[in-house]
Amino acid sequence: MPGHQGNQSGIARENEHSVKELLIGLIQKTQKKESDIFGFGELVRAKKPSYWKSHVKSAEQWGEIYKNVTFDYRVTSKVRRIGMKAE
Repeated sequence: MPGHQGNQSGIARENEHSVKELLIGLIQKTQKKESDIFGFGELVRAKKPSYWKSHVKSAEQWGEIYKNVTFDYRVTSKVRRIGMKAE
């Protein structure tokens, strides 16, 4: 609908901000507990085995490293439609 484009982009920006804040809080909680529930360590071990062997060496050591890892968060949201779905 004409005129809704500005509303859609505003909603998308608000959604991006909310999701980003949620992700930051969630990952920070897992880092405090040294609990990599997302499997980032497995990804490092699979994609960078030489780094894992020389720097990490074990899952226990990964827990120590994980609590200090920094992340870049990029969230993109697209609102396709505004309104309620008729039933």
